[in-house]
Amino acid sequence: MNWLTSAEEYIGEMEKLGDDEDKAKKCFAGLCPNPRARYQISKKVEEYLEAVAPLLEEAAGSGFLVSYPLPPKEISIGAAEGFEQFESRMPILNRVMEALRSASVHKIGIHGLPGVGKTTLAKEVARQAKEAQLFDEIVMASVTKNPDLKKIQGEIADQLGLDLRGETELGRAYHLKEYLRKKKKILVILDDIWARLDLDALGIPFENKKSEASSTGEEQMQLKILFTSRDLDVLPCDMGADEKIPVGILEDEEAWTLLKKIVGDEVENSDLLLTAREIAEKCAGLPLAVEAVAKALKGKGAHVWTDALRQLKRPSKESFMGTLAIVYSAIELS
Repeated sequence: MNWLTSAEEYIGEMEKLGDDEDKAKKCFAGLCPNPRARYQISKKVEEYLEAVAPLLEEAAGSGFLVSYPLPPKEISIGAAEGFEQFESRMPILNRVMEALRSASVHKIGIHGLPGVGKTTLAKEVARQAKEAQLFDEIVMASVTKNPDLKKIQGEIADQLGLDLRGETELGRAYHLKEYLRKKKKILVILDDIWARLDLDALGIPFENKKSEASSTGEEQMQLKILFTSRDLDVLPCDMGADEKIPVGILEDEEAWTLLKKIVGDEVENSDLLLTAREIAEKCAGLPLAVEAVAKALKGKGAHVWTDALRQLKRPSKESFMGTLAIVYSAIELS
């Protein structure tokens, strides 16, 4: 391949330019940059780039595939946005973490009403698991009501730094499996499961059996899967979850604390206090509803708060207008 030989020659020249660049940064005793030398180098770089462009076109036409690993898009290990360490939430979080540490539990499902905070909880689980170094890899993907396997595979691959472009769905699944099998401890979080999802077709190499005992006699954790779903029946029946953990609504005082945190404590010392209290109660203990309503009402006048309460007292999609209609839709789709 003539283009490949030429490309290798240009690479060598560019590496030499890199050495020259280091020298050009100094002119005397390392005290100042050498502008003349640096200008000459920049002109050479432009010439090389112009020469390499047609080689890239020739490479593409030859069917030769040039690939490189993508930088992984890791789940942020900062505090999960929206997660509050309320008294009602901590036992649930602790139970999930215990299940992740258990050698006998491989599939964990958390379930609850739309808007109750399942996704937020799952992200906090990922953060704590990463902080505790429980797994070599932690990935999270959104499944939704109409799952798109290619999109889900892409989400997982991006977080692992894998490039699956150009692959068929079957090929993508194969490469995902091969990569994951090389890892000793993996946590895959599949958020918003509505019905049975074919893990094999997705590329998750899950085997529903205990791993072999190690030389110390302890079982090694291999692949763990955490599901979130609004439907309890989906978890054991369709996905074979070993542990089913319910996520309940917030206590009234927790909902009020969350609303105050968003709109500001000054609401307690204003004419809005009674209205704000009632709005927090009407959000039915759903964190998503409390957050959305509070953000919409922050800084607004009394008439806006009163109108919001009026709409919340008639909880039907038809009665909601403006901001609250958006809130209702968000809860319905979560």
